[in-house]
Amino acid sequence: MRITTQQSRIPWSWAVIALMPWFAISVRDAITNTGMAFTLRKFFDDPALIGLVLSTNYAFSLTVGSLVAFISDYIWTPLGRRRPFLIVSFLGAAILSIFLPLSTVGWLTIVLIVLYQFVSDFAGSYEPFTMDIIPPDQRGRSGSITHWYKSGAGALAMAFLIGHFDAEYSLFGMSFSGEHAMYWINACILGAAGFIILFLIREEKPENIDRPPLGKLLTQRFIVEITKPTILRLMGLALSIQTLWQGMYQFEPFLITEQWGYEKTEYGYLLTASMIFTVLLVPIAGYISDRFDRMKLLRIGLYGVVITKIFFYTYFEFFVSGRPPITAVLGIGLLKSTVGSFMAVACVPLIFDYVPRKRLGTLGCAMGLAFATSSFINTNVMGLWIKFSSQKLFNLPEGEYNYFAAYHWIILTGILGIFYIHYFAWSERKGKITRLSDEG
Repeated sequence: MRITTQQSRIPWSWAVIALMPWFAISVRDAITNTGMAFTLRKFFDDPALIGLVLSTNYAFSLTVGSLVAFISDYIWTPLGRRRPFLIVSFLGAAILSIFLPLSTVGWLTIVLIVLYQFVSDFAGSYEPFTMDIIPPDQRGRSGSITHWYKSGAGALAMAFLIGHFDAEYSLFGMSFSGEHAMYWINACILGAAGFIILFLIREEKPENIDRPPLGKLLTQRFIVEITKPTILRLMGLALSIQTLWQGMYQFEPFLITEQWGYEKTEYGYLLTASMIFTVLLVPIAGYISDRFDRMKLLRIGLYGVVITKIFFYTYFEFFVSGRPPITAVLGIGLLKSTVGSFMAVACVPLIFDYVPRKRLGTLGCAMGLAFATSSFINTNVMGLWIKFSSQKLFNLPEGEYNYFAAYHWIILTGILGIFYIHYFAWSERKGKITRLSDEG
């Protein structure tokens, strides 16, 4: 059995197999955001520098990932139009992940991380690829499968891989650290995802595929397609939806382990508990997404997420002195993550309701541009704000940081998302943008 794209209905077993690379992407992203922060911390202590190095992921998403997604709408190869990029991404990142923990020099570690980020972002066409496999009326429930993979991956990465970063192991007479194990297991998972796409999935060639010369595609068609009013509005919609799950990026592990004084293993278990709890709720979110108006769900979700984040910040910043009790961190963290994850599963399919299948790559490119630009700005603004406010507002001595200051920016972007979603709904009522049925 080989899974094929462009079907009007698929068996759910196809969705389970085709969405498995989300597990690999989520492990990869957890290591990128948290594991690599600990790796860099061995060599550097400046949060702005660490944020800058790790934000290369977003810079490459903005350039490499977005262009790959766009180009994949207009090419055809013996391997398909999106599969070649995905195979290079997963297998290339797997190879680099093997060598990354072997570096003992700061500058070489930075070089390997940057190369890893570059190759990883060739997977920018993966989400359009999955939407080409899964028909529109199955996408909401497929979102539940995706979230199960992401939650399982997060639990593995945080509780076992990153959580045991400082551990020491011995196997077959060879000694290695938890950091080595983290990167090597990541390499195995990425390799498995690459082989699934290589051997188990086949792309159907679209009829009348538009294949302009590459130079013309990049210099003329790209600007025209990306600046269409519908695409621009959907980029804004994507940014609003992003605030549902936006967190502290690379600075959260430093908040938990350095500022609050918890062990890395405790941090991993806290995140794992949150992920397990949300896994129980995502089938409901997927069902709701396929049965109710997704725009109304998004409005409810944005308000709910912003309110819970304000509550989260207010409680820990003004009502807790010193190290907060672990029960409070777990309980309020569960509330925050559950609301965001539940609504993200329900609302992400909304973006794809406005474009036909033949332009999923263009939409993926636009979303990549929006997400990468936002994430690059967010992580660097947070790093700079943490560094500035720690001394100027919180009067901390040199070298000490209040990482929780990142929530000032998180709450602000959430409020801006609420304003935009009301504008988007108004545009839809006025007929400036319309939802489409699947046009093939």
